[in-house]
Amino acid sequence: MENYDMPSSSAKKAEQVFPILVSLADNQQIESYIDIANRIGYKDARPLGGILGFIMSYCILEHIPCITRLVVSKATGLPGMQELMEFNLWRVFEFDWYSYKMPRARELDQAKRKVDELLTQGETWYSLITKYIPKGYLVN
Repeated sequence: MENYDMPSSSAKKAEQVFPILVSLADNQQIESYIDIANRIGYKDARPLGGILGFIMSYCILEHIPCITRLVVSKATGLPGMQELMEFNLWRVFEFDWYSYKMPRARELDQAKRKVDELLTQGETWYSLITKYIPKGYLVN
């Protein structure tokens, strides 16, 4: 039986990644998946997609810019999820991340579970973004 009080190891990694992304936003920088993965001890970027899903879920449910927009493919310079292109990059940079409480692994885990539940009920990432995120944070 799963213990819902204990955050997953991916949520704990997401808790480590969040301040890295805040630092990128503060410096108005983007960084590749592989570079972020290397920073948290991975030799390749494959696990990072799932880890960033926790952060994206949290941002959507908190109605804040999706800070995962700052992570891009080294080859294309674009985020892995096309839906992230909906976020105005400058709004991510301008958001006052240091005054915002950094999420803990448990909060990230709860957000991911809630978004996963919504996705199984027929929502899409795009519909969640347009429903939960204030229009000023989006491109259109």
